[in-house]
Amino acid sequence: MTASHPEPGLRVGGRYELTSRIAGGGMGEVWRARDGVLGREVAVKLLRREYADDETFLERFRAEARHAASLSHPGIASVYDYGEDGGTAFLVMELVEGEALSHRIKREGALPTAMAVPLIQQAAAALQAAHDAGVVHRDVKPANLLLTADDQVKITDFGIARARDQVPITRTGEVVGTAQYLSPEQALGRPATPRSDLYALGVVAYEALTGRRPFDADTVVATALAQVNEPPEPLPDDIPPQVADQVLRAMAKDPADRPVSAAAFGTALGAGLNSAIRQAWVDKPARGERKRAAAPATQPTAVMAAARTSTSRAITGATQVVSELPLGRPLVLGVVGIVAIAVLIALLASSLGGSQTPAAGATASRPPSPSTSRTPTPSTSPTTSTPTPTPPAITLKASDYVGQSATTVSKRLEALGLKTKTATVRSSRTRGTVTALAPLTGLNQGDTVTLSVADGVSSQPATQSGPKKKPGKGHGHGKKK
Repeated sequence: MTASHPEPGLRVGGRYELTSRIAGGGMGEVWRARDGVLGREVAVKLLRREYADDETFLERFRAEARHAASLSHPGIASVYDYGEDGGTAFLVMELVEGEALSHRIKREGALPTAMAVPLIQQAAAALQAAHDAGVVHRDVKPANLLLTADDQVKITDFGIARARDQVPITRTGEVVGTAQYLSPEQALGRPATPRSDLYALGVVAYEALTGRRPFDADTVVATALAQVNEPPEPLPDDIPPQVADQVLRAMAKDPADRPVSAAAFGTALGAGLNSAIRQAWVDKPARGERKRAAAPATQPTAVMAAARTSTSRAITGATQVVSELPLGRPLVLGVVGIVAIAVLIALLASSLGGSQTPAAGATASRPPSPSTSRTPTPSTSPTTSTPTPTPPAITLKASDYVGQSATTVSKRLEALGLKTKTATVRSSRTRGTVTALAPLTGLNQGDTVTLSVADGVSSQPATQSGPKKKPGKGHGHGKKK
């Protein structure tokens, strides 16, 4: 390199000709370039010249090359080359044609659930590959999730990643990462683990589903404190609870409370989406058709509130998945027809055979007995043909309880047959009020629900500049998009 600043036409490493600038970050700039040897388009990341003499930043840049080059997964942008030319370090990577997830969220706002979940699942699979190789990303955020034209996710920017057996580059207690996606343990200066990446991915999922960040205070310090002390606001009601619960679980303050792995998180999200799609189909009766009487078969899922699973967000984009479901209706009608024929035959048999067989088929295998033909048969027939239904699972809606006193919420949940326990959290909400509760779905009578109760103390430092710039950010706007 001969120029002091990168510009189109500049050749890097005697091989890569810069053509246009793609983006700039904290450590460097990313350029589109042409590989003069292999004749392909690549992305070249240049370390900023002001960091060229800083051994710490230079080592981070080299570490990014090593970490990314050691990973082989379709969801991770490949690294092709690394070099240092004229005092400037550069990294040659796969050129991903598309946009960052951050750009899509900024342009479109909240994404449909059926679009957001598959994107997060792909990112989870890629992170699992990195974790299996012993690499923790430490800076998972929408800007580092690149989307191709067909919505394939590729994770990039392993600039502050750390290998499991690597000697720390940063000083003890130094916080490295982006505050809005920083895990509580990272905010406290503790080492990052795979579950730290999982927390950040949970925050990304929250932002993709709502169009806003769960924690975004006026300052970096206040935002980091919120990551440690504040529970996130409940997701909007139109997010299927089966999905919302998994997102909030990934954002648990204690790493032990998060899913065991990125792969497990991705699997749980997919199962939640599929459950929501099935529930939306069950809750929507066929056109011009009354609901069928065979409700016990779908009773465990029928308790889900239709308003949360039949809205446009849950269905938009998901119709491709469920478009083949109507093919099952002729099968159901066929089964009903067979049952009807069987009943008709039983009635005919009853009319021909007199009163000796009052319950068709119930005593057919027994020899005729005057002593048992009247009393036992009618009393046993209904109980053996109709098993006692299993009590349906209980589903809670966070917005029905958040903001109420812990005493009131406890009494309401106890009335449903649930037990409760409380956990005090730092919050500027009224002291003693519930800020969150979990779990929300899959509950049975006797299960315990944990209530997060506000201590009434704000986690943000007081200021003398009057009202906050963002008075409503993250409080009371969970249903707005």
